[in-house]
Amino acid sequence: MDLKSAEWMGMWISLCIYSVRAACDDKGWFGSQCQYKCHCQNKRCDTDGFCDNGVKCERGWFGPRCQYLELRNASWITWIRLSYNDSVAETPNLYQIVLELKERGTDALTVKCGDLIKYVDQENNIIDIKCDSKIEVDYLNISGEIVGSLCSLYISGGRNIALKQSASQSSTYTSDTSASNAVDGNTSGDFNDDSCTHTAVGDRTPHWNLTFSRPQFIQRYILYNRNTLWYRLKSFQLKSFLMNNSVFSYTEPGEEKLKYEFSTREILKPVNKVQIYAKFAKFASAKEDLFLALCEVEIYGEHLCDGDTFGLDCNTTCHCADRTEKCFVATGGCVSGCASGYQGQGCEQKCQLNSWGKDCLIRCPVNCNNSRCHHVTGDCEVGCLSGFTGPDCSQAPCDKGKWGDTCQHSCSGHCLDPMSCHKDNGTCTGGCKEGYRGDTCEEDMCTDDMLKGIGIGAGASIGFVIFIASAVFIFKLYRVRKRKALGHYSVPSRAHTDYPYELPLSETSAPANVKREEGVYETINS
Repeated sequence: MDLKSAEWMGMWISLCIYSVRAACDDKGWFGSQCQYKCHCQNKRCDTDGFCDNGVKCERGWFGPRCQYLELRNASWITWIRLSYNDSVAETPNLYQIVLELKERGTDALTVKCGDLIKYVDQENNIIDIKCDSKIEVDYLNISGEIVGSLCSLYISGGRNIALKQSASQSSTYTSDTSASNAVDGNTSGDFNDDSCTHTAVGDRTPHWNLTFSRPQFIQRYILYNRNTLWYRLKSFQLKSFLMNNSVFSYTEPGEEKLKYEFSTREILKPVNKVQIYAKFAKFASAKEDLFLALCEVEIYGEHLCDGDTFGLDCNTTCHCADRTEKCFVATGGCVSGCASGYQGQGCEQKCQLNSWGKDCLIRCPVNCNNSRCHHVTGDCEVGCLSGFTGPDCSQAPCDKGKWGDTCQHSCSGHCLDPMSCHKDNGTCTGGCKEGYRGDTCEEDMCTDDMLKGIGIGAGASIGFVIFIASAVFIFKLYRVRKRKALGHYSVPSRAHTDYPYELPLSETSAPANVKREEGVYETINS
């Protein structure tokens, strides 16, 4: 197709898948439940769906894991992928793109997809554009500076969400014609390949059912008929439901075809169940002639993923910079870019251990152990190099002999090495000088012991003095009381006596009622 005019006709379906590692018995399949087909040449893909080195996609398939199928009919548009070459990497207006659509059945470009929601993957030269057209489009026009360097254009009409889903039918002709044959990925119309469904004889209301594991947005249906007895499928009726409430109904107009393809205008309504009914009997009166045979049923659409999830099974989480934004269901891309600490097309990958921040462009602090830090905050996860502190180990070590948050304190001069103490608390790391002790060596062992000795001696001395003083006081008090008990006799002065001297009392001359006490004298009456 010609890209020179910046116009492209054709529709593409995108099947975006995630990486899995379970090996499948059938080499033509991959996925956690072997539910995805390998479209590499000769089915040479690994357990994740990637083609072997040098192996290309099968004809008609392209893209990652060869899961993109080229379409050539009108379809709904939900998103578009552009790939470009390196020559426009520095073009300032690269992402200023105008997209115009032509609705099926009209003759002019009547619809513009305004306010394009774009996700740009500069590393892989990819631009994803979200555009819910709500119409069947058979022609589109792209204009902008990117056109001159455009390599390819893929228009997503959804993915085959019916593959290997839960199927049942009203009756079964033989064990080789079970309901699951219609969603096994084999589109062969040869009934002898044992890949078609078939209801039993006598079933007057033959029908086939498909139940999804979660609600889906459906855009398009493709039914593959058997290559014999074509007429049995014409005039079939298809209905879709959400919790038993009818969402969409289609009745085939009565044509005999090997493949039936039609779209739904109820794309924005979720569906969890689809039923197909056989309605044509070769003879109107012969109801027993009703049979339903389906060789494959493909249903294209997307999951209704919850919250910030995306992917085939909505089991991958995207992390958009704008927390209110819903990422692309197909790719996980975020218009606002990835949240800090995440990278990848779907913003699902954490930064590597040695990087963090927006687009994982910031290196972890050099003072982190093993250069490892938290992918969002940049804080060191396994501690700091020796001498550094803080969540991000940005607090530099103090000069020798200093400590504290701002290195405002000096190490104790009583440290064995006054220039070496702990930066946070001042603890002497080499111990204390002789005579000092404690974490910071501020306790003087000599002074403390002396003060204790002085205190004890002083206390004992004071106690002894108090004891002696008390004893003296008691003794004197006792003598005073004894004197008062004996009476007191004064010797008259010489002016009133004829004796020139005083005579001491002899021990035998004292009155009988006067007790003698040494040093006490009594006056002799004349």
